[in-house]
Amino acid sequence: MYKLITFLITLTLVAVGIILGILNPEPVPLDLFLITLTLPLSLVLAVMLTFGILLGASIIFIKVAKLKWGLRLCEKRSIRQADEIVQLKKQLSIERRAAKTPLAAPTPIENKL
Repeated sequence: MYKLITFLITLTLVAVGIILGILNPEPVPLDLFLITLTLPLSLVLAVMLTFGILLGASIIFIKVAKLKWGLRLCEKRSIRQADEIVQLKKQLSIERRAAKTPLAAPTPIENKL
């Protein structure tokens, strides 16, 4: 299914590119500060579209990488807290058992007082 969707998207983009090339063959000047190029409008549009897609994809990639890194930190912190909770529960149960054990019988010296 994924391959079919990818194929359809690719086919659509190729069709749009062909239509773009057919409808915009006029040469336009492209001023790059030091040099001036005369290129077909369709080529300029296609290059700028590609540049925009790559720029947007790189920004999204950076955002996703930051989110994954933050998630990984939160997961590690959560594991540490879960381990600490288990240790505290064990310590609490030991303390409760120690409090419930009967006290030793008083020694004879304590009986006189």
